[in-house]
Amino acid sequence: MGLDYGILGAVSFLTTRTALHGAKLDLGVWHGYQELVYAEPVVLERLELRFQLARAGYVVVLHEKREAGFLGVRLSRSEGLPSACVHGTASGRFERLEPLAVDPLEDRWHDVAIRADGERYLVELDGEAIGSCGVPSGSPARFGIRGSAAKKIYVDDVRAHIGGGEVIVEDFSNHRGEASVRLAVFAGVLLLQGVVLAVGARRRRREGVSVHVAVLAVHAVLGVCTGLAWATEALYLGRLHPDQVDFAGYENRIEYEVAVTKRLARTIPAGPPAPGVRRILAVGSSQTWGSGAGSEAETWVGRVERALNESARAGERFEVINTGIPGLVGPSLLPIYMQQWLVWQPEAVLINLGNNDRDPEKLAASLEVFVDLHEERGIRTIFVPEPNTIENRGSLHKLEAKHAAMRELAERRGIQVIEVHDPLIARRDEGFVWWDRVHLTAFGHELFAESLLAEREKLLRSED
Repeated sequence: MGLDYGILGAVSFLTTRTALHGAKLDLGVWHGYQELVYAEPVVLERLELRFQLARAGYVVVLHEKREAGFLGVRLSRSEGLPSACVHGTASGRFERLEPLAVDPLEDRWHDVAIRADGERYLVELDGEAIGSCGVPSGSPARFGIRGSAAKKIYVDDVRAHIGGGEVIVEDFSNHRGEASVRLAVFAGVLLLQGVVLAVGARRRRREGVSVHVAVLAVHAVLGVCTGLAWATEALYLGRLHPDQVDFAGYENRIEYEVAVTKRLARTIPAGPPAPGVRRILAVGSSQTWGSGAGSEAETWVGRVERALNESARAGERFEVINTGIPGLVGPSLLPIYMQQWLVWQPEAVLINLGNNDRDPEKLAASLEVFVDLHEERGIRTIFVPEPNTIENRGSLHKLEAKHAAMRELAERRGIQVIEVHDPLIARRDEGFVWWDRVHLTAFGHELFAESLLAEREKLLRSED
């Protein structure tokens, strides 16, 4: 929630009831990869919880989380991501993985316990020791849980022992105003009974209807209606992702078209770059804009600019302008680019698209106009097909069709393509890469930038 470059799923997860359906926590809802951390730092002696991975996926129990990094236990059914102790940095990069002796997990509830014992955290699964993880610091730290993109990542009955006999308990049931609700329901039933008795008494005098029969009939109707309402809630309504989410007073840290275009117009003067400045534009949607990064410096655009300037020649400076607009598609970005950004006269334009566009042909048609505009002006075009996580496979086949359209156009028009999807997938066990299927963590942005910089000869002119 505190990211400068926000992700909508975080607010949705926090302000709707979807994640607590069935009186348990589901870390797989609202695009997955959810992370919940206890608000206050504590000195953890023992952490217990129950979890269930109904499909291929994983849950990470974070037993020490600090600004500098974290210690955690990953319990996994995901191919290529085995159960292990993870030691990571603040960005999400894993510094070390320590395998755990875990038999294949089943589609059922498992119990995990992590206990500080001298110089190690001892880990038990279903009452059996499976290894040890990290060195307890003895100083206050936060604890929490993190999921993957798989559906139905359930957590329940968290118990954190923090010393002095104090235990923090969370069962993920809705206890807000529980006593008041029960009292209100009881009062409502009594009131309804009173009404039924009064009406029944009048009818009995006029028609000879038994008051008891009337009361039983009303109770039967109420019972059926209550049962139907409960079943509908339990089986359907409570699982839904509402179309409209009330941000409930939380700051919306996502910029949209008007905000982005106004900011760029205010900060980037119209016209060519200053002498000695080499200007590159990044065009795309939320992945380009930086969703998931904690600051501008963490975005892949900011990282690329910084790295290019660190190796720049004397008297040379790179300027990489981020024109990403969350939610937009190729045909929508094209007129904005032509009217407002083409005047900046960049030497190269990185086009990072694919996820939001629904029609591969329309995407390719809009990209061909970009290419035509650039050829007329001597601007190099570089396609960067948007990567996705492979843990949420529902959207991958559609994405592959759009990637294929971009590559076909690139081959036909002689456009450079820098592939980021496969390099990110190949390194997915090096850290927490994703916040959802398309938005990257700080570590994911770092990997994205490294993939681009590894193709420096495509990013810059060959003679440079």
